[in-house]
Amino acid sequence: MFFAPYLALLALSSSQDPAVSKPKADPFEATIKATKYAYKLDKDGDYSVEIQWDDEKRSQLIFIRGAVEKITEPMTTEVATREVWSVCWKGKERPSAEVLEKLLTKHYKFGAFQVEKGEGGAWSAYYRVDIPGNASSAYIRQAIRIAAEAADNMEKELLGTDEF
Repeated sequence: MFFAPYLALLALSSSQDPAVSKPKADPFEATIKATKYAYKLDKDGDYSVEIQWDDEKRSQLIFIRGAVEKITEPMTTEVATREVWSVCWKGKERPSAEVLEKLLTKHYKFGAFQVEKGEGGAWSAYYRVDIPGNASSAYIRQAIRIAAEAADNMEKELLGTDEF
């Protein structure tokens, strides 16, 4: 009985402590902020960045996976990667042989084009770069730029539009 008022007071004071109620800060958010690109964070914890080229009046939307994926192989240490990608083509049908050939024959030093059939049955092609989970802001900035340019160039070649 003697301790009950003190326990109630302790419970009340800890529930009002801002350190207790604040969600844990994402260290990656500080890294992406340091790239100096404006970004948005979605409800899934993924980031998006829009790159604009004023001289061509074009833009490209790039996505960065918020969570890292751990890759573990026998006899090696664990490696964490993060995806950076940008869409360059979408369609309801499987891409034509011509589209696939263009995607397969374009090479960049960093990343590659991929084609995927989504859950709803729609197809998409995108440029994807896998980066280290602990990549620096300079590394991430470069990955964003390369993904944006590769996807935008391919979008221009395949569609002649600026949809993505």
